[in-house]
Amino acid sequence: MLAAIAHEQGRGVVMITHDTRLLDKVDRVYVMNDGHLVEETHA
Repeated sequence: MLAAIAHEQGRGVVMITHDTRLLDKVDRVYVMNDGHLVEETHA
């Protein structure tokens, strides 16, 4: 629902989680380690 509203308004959603079950619902994944960006993946 939040993603649909954001899409309608031309906005994005930033979600921070350790739950890998949500990976199929996102466009991009950023991985951080000790406060540094170590990987970016486009789904």
